[in-house]
Amino acid sequence: MTQISKKMLAAVASVAFAVPALAWDFSASGSSDATFKQTSVAYPTGDGTSSFNTTSSAGGITIKSSNTDGGHSATFSYTADWNGDDGNFDEYVKVSGSKKVGNWTASSSTTQHIQKDVTGADDQAPMTSAGSAVITLTDGSMTYKLGDASHLSTAEKTSNGPMSGYVDAEARVDSFEGFSVGMGVGPGTLTVALDLEAGTSDTAFGDQSIALACGGGSSGFGFNFAGNVGADISVTYATASSTASSRTCTSADNTSDSAAAANTMGLGVSIPVGGMTIAIDFESSHVEATTGGGSITAYTIGSDKTGFEVMVKMGLGDAEAGINISSQTVTPTTDLSGATANNASSTAGTEVWYEVPIGAVTLAAGYGSAAVTTGGNTASGTSDTTTTTTEVGAKMSMSF
Repeated sequence: MTQISKKMLAAVASVAFAVPALAWDFSASGSSDATFKQTSVAYPTGDGTSSFNTTSSAGGITIKSSNTDGGHSATFSYTADWNGDDGNFDEYVKVSGSKKVGNWTASSSTTQHIQKDVTGADDQAPMTSAGSAVITLTDGSMTYKLGDASHLSTAEKTSNGPMSGYVDAEARVDSFEGFSVGMGVGPGTLTVALDLEAGTSDTAFGDQSIALACGGGSSGFGFNFAGNVGADISVTYATASSTASSRTCTSADNTSDSAAAANTMGLGVSIPVGGMTIAIDFESSHVEATTGGGSITAYTIGSDKTGFEVMVKMGLGDAEAGINISSQTVTPTTDLSGATANNASSTAGTEVWYEVPIGAVTLAAGYGSAAVTTGGNTASGTSDTTTTTTEVGAKMSMSF
């Protein structure tokens, strides 16, 4: 596998040397950051803790070459990157391109992994199936997308600083295999999307699970409107449901009546006020699953999630200062006779930051606090408990 990586780098280098003859633009990029912070934790009972820590992170490496010839364009890139969210390493090559014929421009890309989801030195995992893709077709007024893409926006307008504390409020949508149509409507763009799936791992628009263990089919509908109506606004609503397969689910599974559903709504609004920007994000999401059939009485369990973020950001010359206040509440629900759901759990967050460029480096200093309340259960006599975590520190970052 190491030999393959070396060969790919050699191929990229060959492209770089051939730039003058082939008229391809060549670039290489990377990034790094380093953070120092003090973290303090106040627990529901007992003494709290406090610690100092310095960490650094080397960002991904990307080598890219691109070419434009009339109405046709193409970009080739090689990327090696650690995915901090999933805790794994990816190494891949990607070619993307667009072609214009008449009034229509079509674009797509293909990505092939040399290594994928690697979690250890000896875990050089290759691809196990073909990569996904999306084909986009537009004439400037209508845009069609079919395949794997972030068809709908999360409808976020707020931002945050370098410390932890804030809680995301957003429409719970992500990349998914589907179809969408975007069109100009008044002062903005309306996008309508469809999500149709079949299997045992269905999700509603790539995020909330509506999976059925014995298999089934799901369908979903969603839309996003984004535009300036005196304020920069984005709103997304999506809903999807799944039903059990009559072929793979039987009464013997006690799941013949199984079903699941989810919906989500996100609203983001940003308003400039003098030298400041005020932004608000709001979320309301719901997910539920019904189990039953055979000898088991059908019952439904689920949860409701609501939250908001309020951000105020102000420019101070080259620098900026901001504050983000957020809250999220997750309320379990059930209609199982005689059952008592847990109390709601919630998180309240605050983050304050100051960011300034110093030459090619960005220096950000901030404070973050998150109070996480875990709901108890009145039937079992347990009480709500709250743990508060605060962070104070600074972060330097650089892209090159």
